Amino acid sequence: MIQRYFTQAKVVSRLRSGPIGPYLPKFVSALEQGRYSHDTIRRHVRGADALGRWLESQNVALVEANQGHIEDYVRRRTRIPTVGYSQGRLCKAATSMPLIAKL
Repeated sequence: MIQRYFTQAKVVSRLRSGPIGPYLPKFVSALEQGRYSHDTIRRHVRGADALGRWLESQNVALVEANQGHIEDYVRRRTRIPTVGYSQGRLCKAATSMPLIAKL
């Protein structure tokens, strides 16, 4: 299923070997059922992988992660300078965290 979105074997292997790996089939299925676009599914999978790896680096098990961990992760993401946002706007990876946490 993940091969529909990532064709390089090394990328698929890296995603499957990460903390989110065991949850990928159900995660992708939920996104597909939500009728998200191909590119959006790819972005959410990469975001979930990055979050899982960051949690692992913080010695937090994926199943123990809570809203505070996600907020800390988002705070640490680089903001993108944008007119109209005094502190810049969040990157797409950070803005997808609520959906990732929900699923």
